[in-house]
Amino acid sequence: FGSPSALAVHSVIQAMEGRVKCVLSGDGADELFAGYENYATLARLQLLQRLVPRPVARGVRAFERWLRFPQGRRVVSAMQRVDWTFLDFLVAEKSFFSFREQSELLSDDLLATLDLEHEALYLREKLALADDRLSFENLYRFMVMQQLPDYMLTKVDRASMGHSVEVRVPFVDHVLFELLCRAPASELFDPAVPKPILKRVLSRYLPQHILHRPKKGFAVHLERFLGDSFWSHFADLLTFWFGPIRGAHHDHAAVGAEAVHLGEELVERVLALVVGAHARAAAPGTTDGVDLVDEDDGG
Repeated sequence: FGSPSALAVHSVIQAMEGRVKCVLSGDGADELFAGYENYATLARLQLLQRLVPRPVARGVRAFERWLRFPQGRRVVSAMQRVDWTFLDFLVAEKSFFSFREQSELLSDDLLATLDLEHEALYLREKLALADDRLSFENLYRFMVMQQLPDYMLTKVDRASMGHSVEVRVPFVDHVLFELLCRAPASELFDPAVPKPILKRVLSRYLPQHILHRPKKGFAVHLERFLGDSFWSHFADLLTFWFGPIRGAHHDHAAVGAEAVHLGEELVERVLALVVGAHARAAAPGTTDGVDLVDEDDGG
C-alpha cells in the first residue's frame, strides 16, 4: 500500500493477532468532522486569492527568471497559487508531485503513456464536483468520497484482514454522516479549530488540555531510517536510468546531504522517485541527464 503509515498500522495489528479478535478504531472522525490541517491551508489560499488580483500575479510570474533566489522563489510560488483551482490545490496537497512537476520529471516516452488531463477529469467526475472553486465543501467531498474509502479504510482493512482481526469504525456511520451533511457550513468547518462540532460535544466530557492538544499522525518517520546505503542506491538509480547527474559531482553524499533533516513529505517524494526509477528500467528511451540543483544555486 502506497503509504508509510500502512507499516505502522500493520505492525500494531500484527501485535494484536492471537490476542484479540475485535478492536475499535477512530478512523473517519477527521474526514466526517473536518479535522485536517488542509482546511487551514485552503483558508490561507482563499485569502491570498482575495488579496492578489490575477493580473498582478501574472505580472510577477513574468519576471520569474530574475527571482531565482530563496525569497523570490517563494514569491513566485505564491503567485502561481493565485490561479489555482480546487483540483490544483488537491494535487499539490495530496500527491507526491503536481501535474506540472510530473511533466518536468518524466520523460516524453513515459508521458505519452499517461493522460494527466484524464486523471483530473476522473477525479472531478468521481467527486461529482459542481465547480472548481476553492471551497471547504469541495474539500469535504474529497475527504469523504476519496480519502476515507480508498485510503484510510482500505489501509486498515487490508492490515486487519491479513491478521484475522476485526476493526470496527463507529464514526463511519451513515446516520451520523447524513446528520453532518445537514449541518451549516459555518458549524462544520473552522480552519482554526479542527473537528469543531465533535469538540463542542466532547467538551462536556473531556478536559481542555486533551481536547485541544496538537494533532499527532500515525506514521513511520522515514527520514530516521534512511541511511547512507539508501542515498547511494538512489544516486546509482538516477545515474543508470536518467543519465549523468549534474550538480552532485558523482558523490553519493551530495545526494543525501542533510538527509537527517528532511521532512517526511520530502522523503516520500524521494522514495516516489526511486520507484519511478525502477519503473524506468522497462521504459524505452533515456533523457540527457537530471539536474539535482538549479544552476543559479551554486554547488
